[in-house]
Amino acid sequence: MDLQLKGQLALVTGSTAGIGKAVAKALLEEGASVIVSSFSEAEVIRTVVELSQFGAVYGAVGDLSTAAGATALAAQADQAGAIDILINNMGVNSEGTFADTDDAQWERAFQLNVMSAVRMSRHYLPKMLERGTGRILFASSACGLEPMGNKVAYSVMKSAILSLSRALAELTRGTAVTVNAVLPGPTLTEALRQQFGTDLEAGEAAFFAARPSSLLGRFLTVEELARMYVYYASPLTLAANGAPIRADGGMVRCI
Repeated sequence: MDLQLKGQLALVTGSTAGIGKAVAKALLEEGASVIVSSFSEAEVIRTVVELSQFGAVYGAVGDLSTAAGATALAAQADQAGAIDILINNMGVNSEGTFADTDDAQWERAFQLNVMSAVRMSRHYLPKMLERGTGRILFASSACGLEPMGNKVAYSVMKSAILSLSRALAELTRGTAVTVNAVLPGPTLTEALRQQFGTDLEAGEAAFFAARPSSLLGRFLTVEELARMYVYYASPLTLAANGAPIRADGGMVRCI
């Protein structure tokens, strides 16, 4: 299937590692041009060099947890041209029970997971609406539907992203602009590999033994998840506007 992404320009936030980097690579492989971004200039340069073999890659640097950083990053990204696809992937997967999460941790989670996406969407959604076309995808999580007691702040922020995504989709009525949130399940990122170390196979088995609702029964790969993002970034997916896109391997049972 031709996803009709050739000639499209995508901005992927938080894309120098993990899921964001995999999404950037998958978009390039489908013929889109991609802007990778992070708060680290060195990481952005490294990623641009690494992914340039797959297509046209640009870099933008800025700390999206601050208004000034978001403005700086958007200004750099805009130099590459009009953004057709915005992937709001920036965020932090934080641990912490309710009792153990203080005000500073709540504020950090809010700025990194929610306000980063608010700032970038506020910059690009009006431009897409003016053109009458565009795609915005948010990174939510299965935790947004089934909050986890050991990731309270993270779960709350991912629920907020679901609400934000639907609220912005309401603004696109009568256009070819779409807004969706993707809800990944447990995904085998570099960070998770490091966490399990040489015990990955046993750790994965124990993890899913405690989560028998999973139909996949293993961690998603970043490549599998990236393909979900790329599909819904396509001009072919207008009918899915506003819908939460579940990619949790069947772990969440709610309808």
